Amino acid sequence: MKVKEMEVEQRPREKALRYGLESLSDLELVALILQSGNKNRSVFETVVRQL
Repeated sequence: MKVKEMEVEQRPREKALRYGLESLSDLELVALILQSGNKNRSVFETVVRQL
């Protein structure tokens, strides 16, 4: 799922700002650091392939 398709309050950046970095899963934290995927994969798919 692309970040833009997520509900605003569930997006990693917004979740971190609202609840703190401790509220993020490892997947969300790495996705936040990477910031974007590519034309073939969302940032979450990219992170899953790397972990």
